[in-house]
Amino acid sequence: MLLVITLCFFIFSDVSSTVKNIEVDVGMRHKIMRKELTEYFEYIRNNINIHKSAHFCIYFQDNTTEARDTATAIMKTLYCPGMSITNYAIWNMKRIEFRASVMFVFIKDRISGFNHILGEILRMRIYNVRIYTCFVICEEIIDDTFIDQLLLHLWEQNFIRYVIVYFRKNAEMEIISYDPFRGNKKVFNKKTAINKLFPDLLNDLNGYKFRVSMFEDWPTMKRNPNGKWNGFDYDMLRVIVRTLNASFIVVEPPQATAFFGAHNDIVENRSDFCFVRYFQMNNFGDVEFSFSTQLDPIHVFVPTPPMVMQYSYMYLIFDREVWCAIAFTAFVVMLLLKIVTTYYYNLPNCTFFYIALEIWAIALSVSRKNLVRMKGAIKFVILPWIVVSLILSTAFQSILRNNLQFPKYQHGLECLSDLADHDVTIYSAINFTNITLDTPKLSDNIVIKTNEQIKAMCEASDYSGAYLIPFFSFRSPSKKHNRKETSYRMIAEPILTGHGVYMFKKNSPFLDKFNDMIWKLKENGIYSKIQESSFTTISNSDKCNPEKMSLFQLQGVFLALMVGFLIALIAFLREVVSLNIRKLMK
Repeated sequence: MLLVITLCFFIFSDVSSTVKNIEVDVGMRHKIMRKELTEYFEYIRNNINIHKSAHFCIYFQDNTTEARDTATAIMKTLYCPGMSITNYAIWNMKRIEFRASVMFVFIKDRISGFNHILGEILRMRIYNVRIYTCFVICEEIIDDTFIDQLLLHLWEQNFIRYVIVYFRKNAEMEIISYDPFRGNKKVFNKKTAINKLFPDLLNDLNGYKFRVSMFEDWPTMKRNPNGKWNGFDYDMLRVIVRTLNASFIVVEPPQATAFFGAHNDIVENRSDFCFVRYFQMNNFGDVEFSFSTQLDPIHVFVPTPPMVMQYSYMYLIFDREVWCAIAFTAFVVMLLLKIVTTYYYNLPNCTFFYIALEIWAIALSVSRKNLVRMKGAIKFVILPWIVVSLILSTAFQSILRNNLQFPKYQHGLECLSDLADHDVTIYSAINFTNITLDTPKLSDNIVIKTNEQIKAMCEASDYSGAYLIPFFSFRSPSKKHNRKETSYRMIAEPILTGHGVYMFKKNSPFLDKFNDMIWKLKENGIYSKIQESSFTTISNSDKCNPEKMSLFQLQGVFLALMVGFLIALIAFLREVVSLNIRKLMK
């Protein structure tokens, strides 16, 4: 019995010493791992290009003592704000306005439960897939075959700028990065340069094929019968994709579903993003939108009114009141000149007819050489008439030239208040239920139609109402005088301004890159060139015949000429008669 007790004592003492040795080894390995991680985090902190106001975030899958000790050790090395989170506190993070710049995610196990961890991380407001992310596996790895599966799984969750940190036997740390666009992985050490550790892989996508949701959004996005797409958004997409060394395929949503169909394709992972501009009014909660580079207007297009003649007679260039004032002023000037020349200077040869011809010559801006030799009183009568004649002749010639160039004008709806006053129906493919317009009456007149219905109405020249079309305008603002007749014209005053944005998948890694590319295109003037080259018109009518002057328009000129001929004939006959009378008297 004593022997048995002695043997049991030695056995239990050996087991306890072995357990203690194992605990010591585990503790030493944890200390080594903690030291390696701390040095690695210090290196990232010192070399990454972030400022002191940037934020670090450390997320732990479990709440063990080792995890808390590691978090405490790491927090002491940070000189900028940081936060340590466990899965117990994850639901309390939804309302915190905190954006992490670098995030360390500690994974307790390898693959099991990894989807749940990523789901919790992606739901946090402090996180987005475009920041630097380090996934740390908190256990020694002997067989690393699961790493490839883990890398592909992270890429499927839209992670790009990340590394996986794990430890081999004897606490040897390894760092792995993955390039999804080339399908290869790289092994680094903890002193690898940051630009190699977290490269901007989106600069060169190596032929990666985007799945882009596109559809016909008349009139800004069209597709020819041969299948070729035309429009500003398509041209922009081609430039951006070519710059990123990528390619794309078009994924068309079901017919007539438009943005709602594109949204469903994105949510159900049939497309990566929709590159047709969306006038953001009601947000889809499960997608993201690009940043807008400018405020885009929504204009109302109204039917072009019939052309109206500018005038019917040449003399109607001035109003009748103006002609009466001119005639009265000319008569007063002639009367004053007759009085001055007859009674003060005793010039009997200055007949009333001669004075009228002089006044008429001055009105026609004919130079009078004998004006310098005129008497002082005559000058004071003539000079004001010269000034008045210059002003009136200039006005007459300007209006005449304008009327000859534009013999017709359009008289119709010119502003939004005219639409409200005339109670015009406005057809729109955009629902304005959540937006209050400046003119409430216009909101009551808006009728919602599909884009296909509006297109059919415009092509059929349906002039029963106006049409509201976003992101579309003519090259130049509408003018009162328009030689080129079109079926519709734009009211220059926008009914609403907003942001034209593109729809992306939630947590899409491509969103920021596309935003940067659009800004660069705008800074270099390429954005405006694409806009000009993508210009389209709405249902042009047949080309107008060139305007020709008619006898009806120029009858005033010939009438004045005939009156001049008659006066000349009367004067000629008078001279002939007076000459014959003189001969007979001799």
